[in-house]
Amino acid sequence: NEYKSYLSKYNIKHADQLITHVTESSSRDWKKIYGALSMVTSCSVGWLALWISFLVLHLLGDAALSTRQLKRRNVDFAKLFASESYRWIEDITTNSNTNYYNYTGYNSYDSIRSELYRLEKKYNFVKVEKFGSTYERRDLIALHINKNKSNQIVFLNSLIHAREWITGCVTMSIIERLLSFKSDVITDLLNYYHFIIVPVLNPDGYHYSFTKNRMWRKNREKTGHPNCVGVDINRNFAYGFDSYQVDKKEADDKCSGAYRGTHALCTAESSGLHKILTKYKHNIKYYIDYHSYGNMWTNAYGAHNWLPKNEVQLVCLQHIC
Repeated sequence: NEYKSYLSKYNIKHADQLITHVTESSSRDWKKIYGALSMVTSCSVGWLALWISFLVLHLLGDAALSTRQLKRRNVDFAKLFASESYRWIEDITTNSNTNYYNYTGYNSYDSIRSELYRLEKKYNFVKVEKFGSTYERRDLIALHINKNKSNQIVFLNSLIHAREWITGCVTMSIIERLLSFKSDVITDLLNYYHFIIVPVLNPDGYHYSFTKNRMWRKNREKTGHPNCVGVDINRNFAYGFDSYQVDKKEADDKCSGAYRGTHALCTAESSGLHKILTKYKHNIKYYIDYHSYGNMWTNAYGAHNWLPKNEVQLVCLQHIC
């Protein structure tokens, strides 16, 4: 009842269904249910967090091609995920035309880049920021959406792992919805937040995955090994670089998909992300890094058992999502 009253206070619709969903989906863990229900009322930004969550869920449901669509096209899932050949991907709508962006399929890095600059020209509150250049000299770019000159930042990035194409579709769809869709939720989000979105954090690796090797994961910089190229950008951040790796042997193997690099922030991509996050760190309220490894929502900290100061809000969001 307390939770329902809180939701109703901010005119959040379908409170009964939401409470039922939270309760049923968490029925095996009553302690967490109690935590989620009681903690929401103490979250000063709880209602805004709920709106963000609903938007993300909606976009995840609509982004790119659904499993049902893939099945209708008779795509062989084994070949789709196991093959290292580009030809199997041609059946699910890929676009390499830099003059056209397809919001219902997968697009090349150049198509995505062109679309971001097109949006910058179209909207006076949209700006493209370059925050680095890759080993193969592709731009690292972020799109700013700040309609009301807010200093409350939502930072989203995707495609740190080259083969996780669907994550780029999600962030590009979020951009499309924020700029093109009309609703009270979108209006409130644009009025209150400054969005910074990086659809492709690994341009070189994504280009290679898109054109040569579908299952490529890392970037494309040289490692010193004659036959092995690329660093796993996601293992190259400074936090826990020396003290924590899931598999130390694999992390130091230049030929593995999880090679961490010679030292922290040695890649242009991790260093660039570090710089842009540091630049805006005092105003960032939400940060989401999209992956497609599994159907899960993960919070800090992955390297330790410590809980962040805002664990209350994070658990609250987990239950809702």
